[in-house]
Amino acid sequence: MKLVEGDSVVAALLSLGRGEYLVTTNNAQTLRFSDEGLRAQGRVGQGVAAITLATGAQVVSASYLDGDLLANTINPLSFFVITGNGLAKKVPLEQYPQKGRATSGVITTELIGDDRVLLSLIVGEQDHLLLTWRDEGGEQAKAIKVVDLKALPRAKRGAPLLNGRVLEVMKL
Repeated sequence: MKLVEGDSVVAALLSLGRGEYLVTTNNAQTLRFSDEGLRAQGRVGQGVAAITLATGAQVVSASYLDGDLLANTINPLSFFVITGNGLAKKVPLEQYPQKGRATSGVITTELIGDDRVLLSLIVGEQDHLLLTWRDEGGEQAKAIKVVDLKALPRAKRGAPLLNGRVLEVMKL
């Protein structure tokens, strides 16, 4: 892939051509758009804009949601959002409207002060997450169950999940 100076790859996703993408920025915008909004390009192409960025904003994560999973009502999916200062929440996916590619999306959480979104993930209630963070005592780690996370509205602030600076979150 050809990159413009200053750009970098945040995520590489496998697409089955029948799903949707959720792209999140550090300034708390998330854009949900369909596979139909993309066009195939060659290996050395530059690609197309996924989301329009505000000044100083950066993409922090991107997720692909297969169309077959959208139809699954037995195990509904949520969108997990966490900030660098440890405010986290899960939001029902239906709170993210589908919009056109290369728009700015919708607010995904309320930010306080200089806090920024660290990442976002599509999760199911059966999933577990591993979190690492740094506090006065050094680096810490803990596993949590998604089912135990608070479900909050999209535009509201998350709940404190830990004290310290979040380093990484991964789905187990």
